[in-house]
Amino acid sequence: MRILLFTAVLLAAITTSLSSCYSEPEPGTITITVLDAQDFRVSEAEVRFFQSGNGSGQIDVTRYTNTEGEVSYSHSDPVSGLALEVVLNVSATRGAATGQTVVRIIPGETTRETVTIYE
Repeated sequence: MRILLFTAVLLAAITTSLSSCYSEPEPGTITITVLDAQDFRVSEAEVRFFQSGNGSGQIDVTRYTNTEGEVSYSHSDPVSGLALEVVLNVSATRGAATGQTVVRIIPGETTRETVTIYE
């Protein structure tokens, strides 16, 4: 009787611990800071996050920097909703000034990058 009870408790503990340990990671986030040639933060700069591809693999999102010169983008798969690791091209523009970089978004992580724009 004790062995049967012990086995049941052990199986319940293992099942509970296995099911509660794993959860899908949150989408990764990239925060871009846009600076001008004099290293001042640029507000209202157009920042484009893009990656070529076909169908749901294509990413092309445009955002604008806030008053602190920052903009954030979080990525998850548009079809499944799962957090995915992606590498994106980033271009920033304000008037005639432009700048570019490449960023990597990793699920569950927040990354910061700086783009300097020049005329």
